[in-house]
Amino acid sequence: MTNLFRHGDIVCLTGTVLHDQNFDDKLIFVSIDGYHSALMIGASEVKLIAPRIDAGERVRWRDGVEGRVLATDGDQIWVKLDDGLYDIWPALEVQVVAEEVTVEQPPEAPTAPLGGRVGSDEDTF
Repeated sequence: MTNLFRHGDIVCLTGTVLHDQNFDDKLIFVSIDGYHSALMIGASEVKLIAPRIDAGERVRWRDGVEGRVLATDGDQIWVKLDDGLYDIWPALEVQVVAEEVTVEQPPEAPTAPLGGRVGSDEDTF
């Protein structure tokens, strides 16, 4: 049997965050599943159920163990640990690790042919 909603009932809505939140943002935009409009709401009023963690990202478990995400399913992630073992972790208990970006030096430019001169030394007609 389904109860009719009454004034004062506490409810929960399922939605998806539309834009990344910056550190100075106090509001977030949430799309409510099944509706065509978004809700703008204070970030402190929202509880995270399952963070978006993508396959290929590096994550750190609460005890410091790290690995690479192989797959996700809702609030669970499958991880290949750095020691080669596999594990399943609750997504709420991991932190995405920002990988260091390495800038490769471009290859050295080849030297100009003919010592930098244009044309050739042959006489032309």
